[in-house]
Amino acid sequence: MRSNLRIRSNVYRRRHSLALGDDGEFVRQVRGAGAVQKLLGLLGVSPNNRRHDDPGVLRLARQGRLTRAQLNTLRWAVRCVECGCLPSGLTFRGEVAFRCDVPGCAQRKTPVRSVPIPDQVLRPSKHSGSLTELLERAITECRGEPPEVRRVPPFSRVTVRVNPTADWLYSDEELSAFLTFALLNG
Repeated sequence: MRSNLRIRSNVYRRRHSLALGDDGEFVRQVRGAGAVQKLLGLLGVSPNNRRHDDPGVLRLARQGRLTRAQLNTLRWAVRCVECGCLPSGLTFRGEVAFRCDVPGCAQRKTPVRSVPIPDQVLRPSKHSGSLTELLERAITECRGEPPEVRRVPPFSRVTVRVNPTADWLYSDEELSAFLTFALLNG
């Protein structure tokens, strides 16, 4: 009889001959908003600049000193307006989920989706309002029909809240088409 269990560890060896911020293998394993914030401090980023869109943080990502998952962790580290917890994040299955621990939190019932958006559309966009508001406006403007828009790689994933009906009706690709349309026509 064979076991269906695999041994997996979340303990990683460090090379003590290197400074913590220079140990790339170890740094790539850092997970969680608080841990990534501490890592940014070790990498010389001041507390006021520890945001996903800060030029210094983006430079670290381009240099390969931060992973895309770590950058997304910073992007998703926005506190819930209802209860103050960090509501959305990446699960071990690689999905974005709302993880509020407060029973009865009204935001708990609102689905969260991770939608791929072309980098060339996302970066130059000067949209006003949240991406969630833009998505809702685009679905209304397009009368619920996903628009035909050209989406060229590379993509970045953005997190948006969708109402339960839109969550049930639309795939990530269709939501991406709506949001790309809104950013292009914003």
